[in-house]
Order: sequence, then C-alpha cells, then structure tokens
Amino acid sequence: MGLFKDLKDTTDSAARPTGTASPKRPGAPGAGAQPVDLNDPLWAPIQGITLDKYAQLTAAMARQHLGTPDQAEAWLESQGVSPGTWADVNVGWVNRMATNEVVRTRYGVLYAQS
Repeated sequence: MGLFKDLKDTTDSAARPTGTASPKRPGAPGAGAQPVDLNDPLWAPIQGITLDKYAQLTAAMARQHLGTPDQAEAWLESQGVSPGTWADVNVGWVNRMATNEVVRTRYGVLYAQS
C-alpha cells in the first residue's frame, strides 16, 4: 500500500503551494505563460520518462484501483516504465517540481488535462 500512499502524497504536495517563491532558471518563461524549451536540461527525462508522461501516469494511477504494488508495477511496465525505476522517476520529478515553479506549473496543467 506504500506505493499508493506515496503517489497520493506526491500529487497532493505537487499541487500545494509551498509558501515561498521558487527560484526560476535564468531565461525561463513565467509560470505557464509562454511555451517552454523542452530541449532545456530541466526537462530531461528521468529514467526515460518525460514530465508529460509522468503527469499522464500519475493521473491515470490516481483514477484507477491497481490493487497490489505488484499489479501497479505490472501496469507501469505496460505503460513503458522500466521495471524497478518508478521510485526514481517519482522522486526525481517531485524534486524538480519542488525547486522550479515552471516545472510545477506545467505538471499541474498536464495532470489536469490527463
């Protein structure tokens, strides 16, 4: 059940304001106001998973009842996530969202559209 609690905590914390202004990368567009340069290393995939794919996966997982962690892992694999990498993907994108408003905003928009 830890996988599902971690996912819920992740989506809750990503959507919650931090209370302090997040630093922006030099030259980064305002929070969602303009297109972003997806070639910037900030957007580099984590374990092969882009932010767009991460948002789609977390939204789908929140809507589904995947049962056991093994069933969730099997579903993630069926969605193109390499076995045993989800924890790194999850932590990596959460950390980027925690330190960059542009990433956090884009995730929120993508998650809502999924």
